[in-house]
Amino acid sequence: MAMEASMEDKVDHGYATAINPPPTRSSRLHQTSKIVALIIALWVFLNASRLYGYASLVSEEGLFLHNNNDIVLSSAESLLKSYNRPKPQYTFCDYTDGSIKIATEFNITDGFHFLDLSPPQDARGRIKVQRGSDAQIADVEVSVTVAYASPDLPVVSSGFDARTSTMRLSYMSTKCVQVSVELSLRPDVSKGLRNFSMNTQMLDLWWMYSTTWTIDNLLLHSSHGQIDFEGSLQSEPLITHNVSVSSVTGVVSGDYVADANLHFRNEAGPIFIILVPRIYSNVPMALERIDASTDSGMLDIRILAEQMELWPLEPYTHTTQIRSESGPIRASVPLGTLTNYTSEKGNIAATVVPVGSASGDASKDFRTESNQGNMYVHVYNTLQESMKDGRFDPLLSLRSRHQIRNGTMTVRYPYSWYGELEGVASDGSLKLDGSRLKDVQKGENWVKATRGEGMSFMESWVHHGDLDIKVGLGP
Repeated sequence: MAMEASMEDKVDHGYATAINPPPTRSSRLHQTSKIVALIIALWVFLNASRLYGYASLVSEEGLFLHNNNDIVLSSAESLLKSYNRPKPQYTFCDYTDGSIKIATEFNITDGFHFLDLSPPQDARGRIKVQRGSDAQIADVEVSVTVAYASPDLPVVSSGFDARTSTMRLSYMSTKCVQVSVELSLRPDVSKGLRNFSMNTQMLDLWWMYSTTWTIDNLLLHSSHGQIDFEGSLQSEPLITHNVSVSSVTGVVSGDYVADANLHFRNEAGPIFIILVPRIYSNVPMALERIDASTDSGMLDIRILAEQMELWPLEPYTHTTQIRSESGPIRASVPLGTLTNYTSEKGNIAATVVPVGSASGDASKDFRTESNQGNMYVHVYNTLQESMKDGRFDPLLSLRSRHQIRNGTMTVRYPYSWYGELEGVASDGSLKLDGSRLKDVQKGENWVKATRGEGMSFMESWVHHGDLDIKVGLGP
């Protein structure tokens, strides 16, 4: 492959380069029941904690952790090490001695919208979506309780508009009010809805223990409360296709089936997401896009390696865009047509898992970029079971670029990656180690090499900082 410019020129001009290694696939070691039990046990453990936090992305030496179990996120144990999933907290007012209660029920056809129109105020509590009782007749039953301290009686109003399938709730008080809203969904019908949305300023949103409803477009927003979704791993799972979850200062968390379009947005609060396959349903998954962004919060999106036994091993052509202005990023996703991790000022730990492609020249592009912060990049070997039926290894034609202006970069590519690589450390140390390397050329701050006969090309560049590249030495 011809180079566009000499390595000396790239060093002199601060040329941004990248690096891309491939991943391997282990055999099916666990039965489906054991894996599901592991996943559910994991959530139970995480929900037992009242505190949340996340481990530092940087080790004592100031570099990203190099231990695969810690940074590559290859096991449930590593997930537990890295952070405790936020447990929804039903916070209370210091004192209440009265309450206003509202109960209603209704049927819906094409969609449902819940709007909490209350202004920002000292409101505590949550909106909970749950499985209704077996005796429930209406599609949706709603129970509202607004607790207050006398003599400050809040102004409460609610109503359901059958024409738009919209329920509106409003409460207003100069003192603390404690709000509990329960939406119970009828369990004995397989309801199909085009849209289901919920919006609140101050309250938490919990989606718990769902039913076999199907929702084409699910939208959840809480400006300052925590959003927690647990509808995907139940024996009667909620079927969702397009999901959008957003907040301003709250916490966005949960397990979400990787189907169609997933959008997660938070301005100042953290995002903790686990992407899961559709386990208890034969409804196919067709992942199109993963989009997650935050201005200053932690952004943590995971797949678990054990779950890959349950993921459909079809070619993945989705795009992934993960962005943070100043918060750290930890993400592990399936490799699609485009996978892009970007942080203006923050650490990045990026992991991708490749699956067999439909053709040898299928486009695969992997990019990571940060102006300031440390970066750890790991590409797994391609899952071997996905290479059947004439499928192609995407690690033979992967284009990748990893770059940092100020920070330390560590790059790990697997056995099955073959192609050309370039590495530049304009102002720092440069290390390259690998198997089956040939045509190795080195300068004071740059290196070029070829591995095998593949057509992949990866370039990695650090302007101010150290660069450590290992290719073909592990999975």
